[in-house]
Amino acid sequence: MSAIKQRIVRHSHAWHRLLGWTGALALLIFALSGLTHPLMTWTGPRAASFFPPQLKVHGAELSRFPQILARHGIDQAIMVKVVPTERGAAVQVTEDPQAARRYFDLHSGEEWPDYDAQQARWLARFYTGLAQAPIKEVHHQTEFDDAYPWVNRLLPVYRIRFDTPDERTAFVYTELGALAGLTNDWKTALQSIFRALHTFSWLQGQENARVLLMAALLLALLAMSATGTAMVLLIKNRALPWKKKIHRLIGYLAGMPVLLFTLSGLYHLLAGAYGESPRGLQLGPPMTLSGAQLGGLDGWLAQHAHQSFNNLSLIQGPDARL
Repeated sequence: MSAIKQRIVRHSHAWHRLLGWTGALALLIFALSGLTHPLMTWTGPRAASFFPPQLKVHGAELSRFPQILARHGIDQAIMVKVVPTERGAAVQVTEDPQAARRYFDLHSGEEWPDYDAQQARWLARFYTGLAQAPIKEVHHQTEFDDAYPWVNRLLPVYRIRFDTPDERTAFVYTELGALAGLTNDWKTALQSIFRALHTFSWLQGQENARVLLMAALLLALLAMSATGTAMVLLIKNRALPWKKKIHRLIGYLAGMPVLLFTLSGLYHLLAGAYGESPRGLQLGPPMTLSGAQLGGLDGWLAQHAHQSFNNLSLIQGPDARL
């Protein structure tokens, strides 16, 4: 072995031993956090349905919704849709992305006051299959938390908690009629463990300290893996005691995966802490729903009066036309 190789091996061996315990601790922490993620998927509650409720409405019925908007003086809205509800087809109007949505009977044109929470209850029962279980809590949630973290994207949601032994909880996003999340006591506990080990959420509010501690552990793991890989590649596979043979085999199998895992972890840590991370779905700007704008829909609706639809949404194009 050349002098340069000997020097590399000597320094690698020294740093590998020095950082061994710290790197092993980091590997254990992140490996345990990684195991909780599939465990949540395998053992957590499952939805009874993965598709939203279906709507079937004729074009002739849809011709009523422009008059409904005009009748109630709605001249601006972020989103207007015809959606299925427990009471039949309704016009759903989103005026404020953080506020409850408004609902109007597609046939009578009457508004259903404070119906958004009832829509969320109906959707929660549909997705969970809990048609008869009592509902323990209905909460309009505008921020992410431990049970509903920011990776779910959708806000605001309704948190519907059922009175079941496992505290089954559905998070419903009424604008899309979507099940944004489903959890219970067991899954929420696993989620808390995952966040504590994987993102060090227990240092919430101390962002610089969190990033510094996690970066130190990842760098120690990176150095331990890099020095171990260097020794595996440079030291010839001569006769070794069985313990060192096992150690060497682990180095062959785990060296490159741990290196890549650590590099990706450092990237995600820094990008998540200091980069721009989209947290939540952003709806578009309000649409103008003047009489002239809505009047242009009459011809299109008349052409499709004999067709059936399962969804209808008003969308404003780049030329400001609906």
